[in-house]
Amino acid sequence: MAALPMGPSLSLERETFLKGNSVRFRCRAYRPLRGLTFYLGKVVKRSAGPPLLSQVADLTTVLTLDNVTAADEGSYACWYQFIRDGHQYNSSISHTVGITVTDHPAKPSITQNRQSNIYLPGETARFRCLPPYPHTVTKFALLEAGEENVVREVSPNGATVVSFDVPLGMKTGYRNYTCAYTVQTAAGHYHSDVSDVLHLIVTDRVPPPQIGIKPSTALPAFQVTVTCTATCDLADSTFYLYKEGEDRPVSSTRAVGGTANFRISKMRSSNRGYYTCLQQVRLGTQLFNSTHSDRLNMTSAGEAFWGHFGQ
Repeated sequence: MAALPMGPSLSLERETFLKGNSVRFRCRAYRPLRGLTFYLGKVVKRSAGPPLLSQVADLTTVLTLDNVTAADEGSYACWYQFIRDGHQYNSSISHTVGITVTDHPAKPSITQNRQSNIYLPGETARFRCLPPYPHTVTKFALLEAGEENVVREVSPNGATVVSFDVPLGMKTGYRNYTCAYTVQTAAGHYHSDVSDVLHLIVTDRVPPPQIGIKPSTALPAFQVTVTCTATCDLADSTFYLYKEGEDRPVSSTRAVGGTANFRISKMRSSNRGYYTCLQQVRLGTQLFNSTHSDRLNMTSAGEAFWGHFGQ
C-alpha cells in the first residue's frame, strides 16, 4: 500500500450538539477520484481509531453519526481509500474536529421590531425569539423577566424563529421580557435557559425631538431647511415648528421616515430668532405630545445667516 501525500478536509456545521442529535461530518478529498471510500473514526491518543462510518463517493461525502450521547464526545478524523490496478491506496487522515454533547440547549436571543425601547400606553410590542442553532423546536415561550410568568407560548410548526405580539396595556412603567424554547431530539425534550432581558419603557411622555438646520450658513434670499427628527420610532407623528414669542406654530407637517423638513424659501431679517419643534403622536383617539426640542438660534453675522444652538 502507498500513502497519498494529502489527506481530505473535514468540517462540521457547529461543535455543540444535544443528546439525540445527528452530527453531520463533511469529508472532502483534495481532488475528484472515482470510487473513493470515505471513513470516519474517533481519534484516540492522536491516532484515528477503527472506522465508525463509511461512504462511497467521488469527491465529497457526509458521514452522519445519529443519536449522539455523552460517550460520543471527542475528536474525529476522516480518510479515504481506493483501489487502482489491483492496488489499495489509503490517504493520510484529515485534521481533527471535536464535538461536545450536552442536554442543555444554548439560550436564545430576543429582539423587538423597533429600534427604540420606548412605547406609548395602548401600543402592541412585537418580539422575536431566535435560537443560536437550527433545532427541532417544539415550543417557544415569552416570559416576564424576574417573575418568570409565561406571557405567551407558541408551537412553531417547523419554524426556527417565532414572533409574539403583546399588548402593553395603559399602565406606564417598565416592562422586562425574556424568552426560552424547548427542543425535541431522539433522546427526549430539553429546555433552554432564558434569553438576556429585553427592557421596554411604557410612557405617556414622548421624548423631545432633535432640531437642526441645513445648510448651517446661508445668504439672504437663499433657502434653508429646519429639520425636526424623532428620537424614537413612534408611528403616526405630526411635527410642529415654533418661533419664540409667537403663540401659534410657524408650520406643521407629518413625518416621513421620522424626520420633518420645514423649508424657509428665502431667508430675510424677519426669520431671525429662536426656534423649537414639538412632536405629536396619535394612537387611536389619543394624542401624546413631546416637550419642546432644544432651541435653535437663527441669527445673522454681516450678510450671512447662521443657525446654531444657544440659550
